[in-house]
Amino acid sequence: MRFFLIILILITCSLAGNVYVSRSIGKAVYITDSKSQADLIVYITRSKSAAKNREEIWYYTDSKSQADLVVYFTRSKSQADLIIFFTDAKSQAGRR
Repeated sequence: MRFFLIILILITCSLAGNVYVSRSIGKAVYITDSKSQADLIVYITRSKSAAKNREEIWYYTDSKSQADLVVYFTRSKSQADLIIFFTDAKSQAGRR
């Protein structure tokens, strides 16, 4: 359910920035509900400059050519290149 909610938010929001979400190409990302299982704890920002050179802070773009990172969300943890947990606290973002 959380997977679909995040996809819905990304589709309905006109966010611009460093991460482009694709339907099938790019780095495969699995979203976990458990912070302890994540490779990366991600904070979403509305400031492009806040995300610059910060892998743990994501700023979405609807333009693939402007993205530093292209991702797609997968339901399969075993097929993921990266397992992430979303946080509302910028201070908690980072690699595990």
